[in-house]
Amino acid sequence: MGGRCWIAIGVVLLLAGSMTACTATENSPTDSVQTGDKEKEAIHPYTGEKWAGALPTPVMVMVNNQKQARPQSGLHEADWVVEVLAEGEITRFAAFYFGDYDGEVGPVRSLRPYYLDVAQGSGAVVAHAGGSPAALSLLKQRNWPHIDGIGQGSAQFYRDPARKAPHNLYTSIGKVRAATSADAEVSSESAVPLFDPKGAVEGGEPAQRIDIRFHPLYEAGFRWDEKSERYQRWTQGELHRDKESGEPLSGDNVMVIRADHRVLDSAGRRQVEWSTGGEGMLFQQGRARSIHWEYQGGWLLPVEEDGDVIPLLPGKTWVQVVPTEGSWSYDQ
Repeated sequence: MGGRCWIAIGVVLLLAGSMTACTATENSPTDSVQTGDKEKEAIHPYTGEKWAGALPTPVMVMVNNQKQARPQSGLHEADWVVEVLAEGEITRFAAFYFGDYDGEVGPVRSLRPYYLDVAQGSGAVVAHAGGSPAALSLLKQRNWPHIDGIGQGSAQFYRDPARKAPHNLYTSIGKVRAATSADAEVSSESAVPLFDPKGAVEGGEPAQRIDIRFHPLYEAGFRWDEKSERYQRWTQGELHRDKESGEPLSGDNVMVIRADHRVLDSAGRRQVEWSTGGEGMLFQQGRARSIHWEYQGGWLLPVEEDGDVIPLLPGKTWVQVVPTEGSWSYDQ
């Protein structure tokens, strides 16, 4: 493809694992892995990065992305972020924290069923501020570990008086973990994402700039940064930074995929279809390649046409889920 390529897209991340109410799922331990007489260094199953000792309880926070909520706090520390439309032109972030970050995150907003779906693969505790009737019903039905900032878990949240509600509710990963369970160990055998330090875009087209149109009134994107060797996040034409540190949001992997969206009611609530998979694009190391995506083991994964999982770079991953009528482009 030469010049600028426009394609519509959408994507998904999913998750699976048994869980108990208000207690994160504990899987079998993963210290170092024995291979004959040699010992391999432990790798975090959800980031592909080196890791020593027990793995902290995975946490997913529903993060507000309305204009009044920007800049947000703690998004730059998230290990895996799924961005999907909520109502109208507004997206929200399902921000996952798999490592040792225990600081502030927010503003926190309400939950929808399709965001809950993407927490299954890691068995993450979900931090949210209420939710749609369908989402709250699913929490009970699935006996999901969660903490509600406007319910009985409100002691772990606080409001910033410098901002107006509902764009001022915050929590911290440390508070969420302390209120739900002790650190849980996760078996690397349960991990579905595949990681490779070489990535999977060798021979792909140069992609210095990515533009994503979720809605006629909302666009986001990423720009390749040679210094950090990561894609930096842009929102509505501005570099997206952390509120406290000023650090740009960034990722080692950017997946842009298409998923069917359907408006359910007069409030504009949506249903997002994860089960059918589809086409998309994977961006790594300043290059792009076409992919398919599938919902496997509770994760949204890049795959080849034959279903083989495509490796991600170790580090941070952003998954951009675009509706059928959305589009994306990239500059070479």
